[in-house]
Amino acid sequence: MNAATDGQRDWARRQDAAQPGEGRGRPRRLTPRERDDIVRRLREGERAQDLAREYGVSLSLIQQHRP
Repeated sequence: MNAATDGQRDWARRQDAAQPGEGRGRPRRLTPRERDDIVRRLREGERAQDLAREYGVSLSLIQQHRP
């Protein structure tokens, strides 16, 4: 094995371990039900950062749905 192949294998392993919506391809989209839930929870005072982490999306996506 050469170093390039080892590096590629390590990269692929990290990508496989990534959370949904992280690390490759198009960012994860929210379903209408998830959007409604996020808006409700933001109104109830939950932090946008916590919701972004829970749903596996960016903070900016959560902030777009602020009431």
